Amino acid sequence: MQAEASPARLWVRARQQSRWRWTAALVAAVGSFIVATNLRHDSAGVLLGLCAYATGALLATGHVGMLMHRYGGPRPSSAHLGDAQEISVSRPGVLTTLTPLATAGFVAVAFLITADSRFASDRSALTLIVFGSVCSLWAGLDTIAAILTGRWERASGLGIYCPRRAGLFGPAQHVVVVEGRPGQAGRWALPAIVICAVALLAVAITDFVTLAQNESPWTRDLPRLASDTGVSHIDPNFGLAASTLAGHSVQVRCWSVSDWAHIRRVRGDHVVGFTIPGTWTTQLSPSVCRPLLALRYRDVEPAGHGATALSFAVVVFGHEVGHLVRGSNESAAECFGLQAARQTAHLLRADPVYATRLETLYRNHIYPHRAAIYRARPCLPNAAPATSP
Repeated sequence: MQAEASPARLWVRARQQSRWRWTAALVAAVGSFIVATNLRHDSAGVLLGLCAYATGALLATGHVGMLMHRYGGPRPSSAHLGDAQEISVSRPGVLTTLTPLATAGFVAVAFLITADSRFASDRSALTLIVFGSVCSLWAGLDTIAAILTGRWERASGLGIYCPRRAGLFGPAQHVVVVEGRPGQAGRWALPAIVICAVALLAVAITDFVTLAQNESPWTRDLPRLASDTGVSHIDPNFGLAASTLAGHSVQVRCWSVSDWAHIRRVRGDHVVGFTIPGTWTTQLSPSVCRPLLALRYRDVEPAGHGATALSFAVVVFGHEVGHLVRGSNESAAECFGLQAARQTAHLLRADPVYATRLETLYRNHIYPHRAAIYRARPCLPNAAPATSP
């Protein structure tokens, strides 16, 4: 007997169709992850692929579980499956087999077209990871569906078929055929698969978060400390000063010598501060934070070389806020920091006369020697910095 069959429709063995699809998806996923790993030199693609595979496995358990419930459970010996009909059975079609690759290709191209400019340097590898992750999702869906369907067929003595021309997200209709053989008793794999899939998903997500933090160490959690300290921390008083300059809430992070060395290795540059667009957060090196912390918490107003270092730190502080306010243009950010130098020093508890001296010191002795990129446009003295783009 069978249920919901259409004599005019071609049917394929559900387990065979899943096997054909996951073979193509798995080969494509493995290939893309190998290339992406060689390009990025890390395991981000593999971890995302494991997350996608585990997600597909969970979707498969839900899909097959609902199908089993529809036909009387794992052992539907007493279920009425409908009237007897003749059905036409064929091999899985090529288009259905390639559906995972087509879906993955569409998502990857969409990512490639719409990816943010921050991903420009890594766009090829990330596109491969997106493609491989979608293929992994399909592979997890189809491998587990094939395993569960096979177990169900052996346990119930039924044959599970689906339309040869299935929709994009799998067959919307199934037919169950009595095979004429008794069901076999055996241990049911559904609970074990769910537990393993959840465990794999949890481990992969944890490892991926750890990897992401290692790749972007400036995003990790830091303590909030309002003191002159050399440890990495978020300074609330620096944040208040930066927020006043920007007209928007800003977080300022001061980094230790060892942490900043790690950040420089990851970024591959030698800057003394930077911002992440859209985050309203500034990252400052210890060479910048050290004199600013001494000024703010110990009222240290040095002379000579110390004053030069402090004037540079004050303008760098404003420069990074300038990037948040005026964008990525270096000369605009530099002018913002220079014009705001007196206000910045005053917000950090410098004497007004000393704050003016710091601004003059930077303008006369440091700014003329800065790289041309920082002096591409004139920066008039004594102009109030803008607080909005």
